[in-house]
Amino acid sequence: MRLSPLDAMSCVPQGIIGFGNFLSGRHEQAVTAGRRAVELNPGFSILHGWLAAPLARLGRLDEAKGAATRLLSLDPHFSIGRWSAAVGIAPDIIDDVTDAMRTAGLPE
Repeated sequence: MRLSPLDAMSCVPQGIIGFGNFLSGRHEQAVTAGRRAVELNPGFSILHGWLAAPLARLGRLDEAKGAATRLLSLDPHFSIGRWSAAVGIAPDIIDDVTDAMRTAGLPE
């Protein structure tokens, strides 16, 4: 990220940092990284889902639902099941993320 700070896809590593923080239970750090990722590329739909999940875990449901709404406005056909199948992460790892996404209001 330091080598190419203006890269249009720099949102991806920032989003992965947020996702990793979520999986590690560091939800505040996940929100910070998620907000940065969305700031870098607000049109990249899944980043909003990766932001919604830690917000939901922190009990910040209005913000989580707002992020979920933004994801659905960018990708009206998004579903948690389709996303889970596409990324292929083991269920024991991804279950917490998908549960948080449900809490944020994303469709099954």
